Amino acid sequence: MSRAWRLAAARALHLPPPALTRGAGPAREQQRQEQLQLQRERRLAPERAAMASSGGGMEEVRASALTPLKLVGLVCIFLALCLDLGAVLSPAWVTAEQQYYLSLWEACRRAAADAWSCHSTLHTDWQIATLALLLGGTAIILIAFLVGLISICVGSRRRFYRPVAVMLFAAVVLQVCSLVLYPIKFIETVTLKIYHEFNWGYGLAWGATIFSFGGAILYCLNPKNYEDYY
Repeated sequence: MSRAWRLAAARALHLPPPALTRGAGPAREQQRQEQLQLQRERRLAPERAAMASSGGGMEEVRASALTPLKLVGLVCIFLALCLDLGAVLSPAWVTAEQQYYLSLWEACRRAAADAWSCHSTLHTDWQIATLALLLGGTAIILIAFLVGLISICVGSRRRFYRPVAVMLFAAVVLQVCSLVLYPIKFIETVTLKIYHEFNWGYGLAWGATIFSFGGAILYCLNPKNYEDYY
C-alpha cells in the first residue's frame, strides 16, 4: 500500500499546479463576459444612432425657432415696403417755394393766377432710370416680405434667412443707385432760379433703404444657441 501510494503521489507531481487549474476558469469567464459585452454593444448601436439623429432634429427645430431678431427684421421689411410705396406715390420729391413740384411721375409749375402747368417726367432717361430702380427695389422688398411671412408658417425657418437677406441687400443696392442718381441728374438738367429742396418723398425713399439694410443685417445674424439672442 505504501508503494502504491508513493507511485500515485509521483504521478500527481506531473499534473498542472492546482493554482493554474483554478485560474483557467476565471480567464474563460472573463473572455465570455467580454464577448457578451461586445454583442450587447452591437445590439444597442442602432438604437443609439436613432437617438442621436432624433436629438439632432430637436436641436435643428430649436435653432430654427422664430427669434426676436427675425421678428424685428420682418417688421423692418414691412416698414421699408410702406415707405417705398409712399415715396413712389409722393408728389413732392423736389419743391420750390410753392412754385414748383417734382415727383417721379410729373413736374408741376405754378403760372399766373394760381394756375398749375404739369407735364410727365417719363420722357427723360434719368427719371425713367430712377423710377425703374426704385420700383425694382420695391418689388424685391415685397418678395422678401412674402418669403419672411411664409417662413413663419413652416417648421424649418433657417433655410429662408439667407435668401431674404440676399434679396434685401439687392434692394438696397438698387435704391441707393436711384437715390444717388436722382439729385445728380436733377442738378445737371433742371435749372431753377428760386430756392428749392429735396422734400419728404425723397426722404421716404432713404428711410425705406435704411430699414431694408437693417432688416438684411438682422436676417444675417444667426447665433447657434437661442440664448445668444438675449
